[in-house]
Amino acid sequence: NTPITGSGAISAGGTEKEMTAYGVKNASVGPITLAPTSIHFYPDPAVDQLNATFDRPAKRILLYAPSGQMVRSFALSGGRSDAMLWVGDVPNGVYYARIEFADGSEGSEHVVIQH
Repeated sequence: NTPITGSGAISAGGTEKEMTAYGVKNASVGPITLAPTSIHFYPDPAVDQLNATFDRPAKRILLYAPSGQMVRSFALSGGRSDAMLWVGDVPNGVYYARIEFADGSEGSEHVVIQH
């Protein structure tokens, strides 16, 4: 650890205190690279059913409203790379679909539902 020190004393409760902090000096974080995914939902817009295909096995699809509220969760048995989802009772709108893949990674896509 490299000590990180500042100049001057810090006053706390009327008395001066010396402070030394330990950590990483001038640390920077590089860009995070996610593995590319191929996610395809159709038809667009969906009416009663929404079909999905992925480039690798998935275990769950979560459908979120624009407000951030989760409106539906679909469990995919057997780590499927395709799915047919019933959305006939989901209100019209643009939704955010988050896909949890079997390998622990995630992907997302917007879907439109219009009855």
